[in-house]
Amino acid sequence: MNTQRAFTLVETLVAITVLMIAIAGPLTIASKSLKSALYARDQIVANYLAQDALEVVKNIRDNGYLEDSAVWLPLSLNGCKNSVCKIDTASDSPSISSANGAESSDPARLYLTPEGKFTHNGAAANTRTMFSRTMEFTKASTNDNEYSVKIRVYWDGPGGVVSEEVLYGSIYNAIR
Repeated sequence: MNTQRAFTLVETLVAITVLMIAIAGPLTIASKSLKSALYARDQIVANYLAQDALEVVKNIRDNGYLEDSAVWLPLSLNGCKNSVCKIDTASDSPSISSANGAESSDPARLYLTPEGKFTHNGAAANTRTMFSRTMEFTKASTNDNEYSVKIRVYWDGPGGVVSEEVLYGSIYNAIR
C-alpha cells in the first residue's frame, strides 16, 4: 500500500480562493482610503481658497472705508451686487471682475503662479488647476447696511464629477 498523501485539486482551489479573499480585502480598503485622502486634500485646498477670498473682500471693505469714510462699500465690491464675480487675490492689490467672460469655457478657473499663488490669470508661465472660484453679493437686509457674500470654489473630481465648497459670510456697515 502507498501511504503518501497529497492535496486534491479541490483542496488546492479552496486554499487559493481563501488566500485571494484575504489579499483582495485589504487592497480594496487601501484603494478607497487613498481616494478619500485625495478628496479630503482637494476639499481642504478649496476651503482655504474660499476663506482667502472672503478675507480679501473684508480687507477691501475696510480699506475702502479708510480711504473715504462716507462710502462703506467700495466701487470694486459695489459692481458685484446681485451678480457672479471672480476675485483675484494673488497680487497686493486684488482685482474683482465679472465671471461672465469669453476668455475660456470657465472664466473663473484658477491658475497657479510659479510663486505658488492662485490667480485667474492664464498667462503662459501659470499652470492651470482644477479649481474655479466665484463670488456673489446679495443684500441681506432692507437697507444697504449688510450684504451676504457667497464664495463658491468648485473643482473637477475623478470621473468628471464636479465637487464644490461654499463659504457664506456677511459684510456690514460698521459706521451706520
